[in-house]
Amino acid sequence: MSKSIKNSRIFITGGGGFIGSHLARRCLSLGARVAVLTIPKESCWRLSDLRDKLEIFEGSIIERDVPKKIVEEFQPHYVFHLAAALERGLSFNLLDELYEVHVKGTSNLLNALIGSKSIRRFIYTGTIEEYGVGKIPFLENQREITVSPYSLTKAMATKLVQYASREEKLPAVTVRLPLVYGPTQNTEKFMVPNLILSCMKDKETLLPPGEQNRDFIFVEDLIKSITDIAVARGVNGEIINLGSGKETSFKEAVLLIHKLVKNEANTLKFGAVPYRKNEIMRSLLDINKAKRIINWSPKTSLEDGLTKTVEWYRKTLR
Repeated sequence: MSKSIKNSRIFITGGGGFIGSHLARRCLSLGARVAVLTIPKESCWRLSDLRDKLEIFEGSIIERDVPKKIVEEFQPHYVFHLAAALERGLSFNLLDELYEVHVKGTSNLLNALIGSKSIRRFIYTGTIEEYGVGKIPFLENQREITVSPYSLTKAMATKLVQYASREEKLPAVTVRLPLVYGPTQNTEKFMVPNLILSCMKDKETLLPPGEQNRDFIFVEDLIKSITDIAVARGVNGEIINLGSGKETSFKEAVLLIHKLVKNEANTLKFGAVPYRKNEIMRSLLDINKAKRIINWSPKTSLEDGLTKTVEWYRKTLR
């Protein structure tokens, strides 16, 4: 797989983010030329040691001319579209903002790529949340039952990508991701780093009962699978789940983090707060399709992945 990416030009939207920065590192290690799109004035601290090896474009995919100019100038062979809003609230008022990023932004990027003579594969990163409260385990061909503006607009973007592949012959594929965790993740917006930080500080943590189940995947495993999908044959127009294939309860994950941090204090207060409105109680991706296509099998157990993650935050935040 790596030989196919070597010496190719790769463009990553959201390249300064958690998953995007890990992807940029892997693509560079495979011998590719890599360009990333970042929001103006974004620090890009995750890639600070690689600035001389990357081509960094500043701008927003919401602006139609931005992706068009980059595609014309850089002529990418592979485009990984990871740019997304972080807002996961349930208010209908968020719909306009999320529509701009997920739907309009994706449309602008697709418009820039349709007709491109260089593009070999466009990879859109969807989310497990598009399945919402659907039947478990989630299969790629089941109907989406979205439960938030975030999941709704991500599902709309998936439909756009499928349309562009079917009607405009763009070599595109959608990968749907579960709960991704690992070093460098934002400590304010995401469950795993937030809990690690709370445990490190011996901070009292008010939690729901913790009976909801989630599909966790370590970022390094995910990145390898995405780059494998990029060069796989016969996948244009497809949706492919890239999960662990295992359910883990929220409570089990929290207790494991607490143990790995070696927090002796009784700071975890399960049941102190109610579940969120529209809480999805079970979330699991069926990964048999990925097994068939790229022989997908996650290598990192939850405990091993969390151990590496905790260690990174311990070294970084001390």
